[in-house]
Amino acid sequence: MPPTASRVSLPALELTSGDAHVEFTDSMAPTRFDVGGLSMILYPASPFEAGLTGLYLRPRDTRTPPIPLIGPSSEGITFSVGNAVLRRGRHRELEWGVEFSLGPDGRDWRWRVELLNGSGTAVSCDLVITHGGNNTTTECL
Repeated sequence: MPPTASRVSLPALELTSGDAHVEFTDSMAPTRFDVGGLSMILYPASPFEAGLTGLYLRPRDTRTPPIPLIGPSSEGITFSVGNAVLRRGRHRELEWGVEFSLGPDGRDWRWRVELLNGSGTAVSCDLVITHGGNNTTTECL
C-alpha cells in the first residue's frame, strides 16, 4: 500500500450503476448517494465535514483513539479504479485500504476494508460503520 499522504485534490469521484449514483469528496466521504431517485444519506459530506457516513477502526487498547478511514479527518490517498472508489492510508504500523463499489444493477453496494499489520504484534480492533445515525460494529483482526 502507498504511504500516507494528506488530502489530495482530485477531480470529482463518481460511480454510476443502474439507477444508483454516488459522488465522493477527495477524502472518500459520500456527498451524494441516490438510488431510484431516493437519497441514501441524510447529511451529505463536504470537503470540510464528514457527514454521518463514516468508517473507523477502533483499536481495543484504550490508549489509541478511533482512526477515521474516510472523511476530512482521515489521512490517505483516494482514487478510482474501474467501478470502485478506493482509499489507502496508514496509522503507525497498520496499513489500511477501503473500497466502495456498486453492484451491476445499482441495487446493492458494498464497503470492503483491508488491514495489514506490520508491527509483528497482534492488534485487536473493531470496524465501526456509521450511516445516518445507525452504528454497526464488526470484529476484525
